[in-house]
Amino acid sequence: PGVSQLQIIPAAASITSGEQISFTLQSQGFSSVERVSLTLSYDPAVLIFKQAIEGPFWTNQHVAPSLTVSAIPNAGQLVIQMGQQGKPVQGGGTLASLVFEATGTGASHIHIQNPTVLGATAQPVPVMVQHGRVWVE
Repeated sequence: PGVSQLQIIPAAASITSGEQISFTLQSQGFSSVERVSLTLSYDPAVLIFKQAIEGPFWTNQHVAPSLTVSAIPNAGQLVIQMGQQGKPVQGGGTLASLVFEATGTGASHIHIQNPTVLGATAQPVPVMVQHGRVWVE
């Protein structure tokens, strides 16, 4: 199997203060993955987290919705968990959409930190990540 990947899409974007932007957390090359957890970090002086929407990747493979997001706004962090033990998924697709509102100006990275992707026997799956970035005017 190829390398499993987690990506933030778009990788780069530019918006105006007051606008909302939706980032997609995308998977690629998953092979028998049951659970995904990660911390998403952003600059809280530039962006405010509004909402998370579970992507169709899970339900398309008959896994019940399971997205949980714990927001730590002052630190600019989202702790995201999804998937179900005993319900492996394959391939790639939209894991979740994350909506932010631009409240300041400047640039903010959207970083995937501490990604944990667990396979069928709770074995960690190596994963490559691609971060995002947004410029706010």
